[in-house]
Amino acid sequence: ECAGVIKADAYGRGTDPLHTGLAILPYGAGLFIGPLLSGPLVARLGNRLLPIGMAIQVAGYAATGLAIWYGFYGWPVLLAVLGAGFGQGIALPRLYNAALGDVPPQQVGVASAVINSALQIGGAISVAGVGSLFFATLGGGTGRAAYAHAFGIAQAATTFALFASMLLSMLGPTRRPATAETGTS
Repeated sequence: ECAGVIKADAYGRGTDPLHTGLAILPYGAGLFIGPLLSGPLVARLGNRLLPIGMAIQVAGYAATGLAIWYGFYGWPVLLAVLGAGFGQGIALPRLYNAALGDVPPQQVGVASAVINSALQIGGAISVAGVGSLFFATLGGGTGRAAYAHAFGIAQAATTFALFASMLLSMLGPTRRPATAETGTS
């Protein structure tokens, strides 16, 4: 038996790496589809797309956590994961636009690299924090119920942090078009 396969009688749901990867595939699909479908809305909604995307992502994260907490598997979880990815797909390009909007053109490359580095560092810290919370909650528990409980707690913490970020994005400055700021047309 392959060492990477998790045994059903000992750990969590007992899924192998292939099925685990397929379970998170809808997130990637949503992440891909989100910018494509929201692109035409940029001219009409502008900076409001950031909190809208984050709200969809929060709803997807909350639905994923609740579905697993209450023992749902299959389509309910896959649709919730798709929704979370879709929301991030809408929000992430807007986040870059908001962060790079006031950067002079000659500094955009450096600023973009700083943002990418910050996202990578933040992601690593988040994975460590949420993973620690998950395993602290799990304790010595085994089986579906213990893993669902630990996942629900970790997902609730992640959802709360994302919700707080969404609220902060709503408080951000609203930019005027460059022509209004400079007085030129």
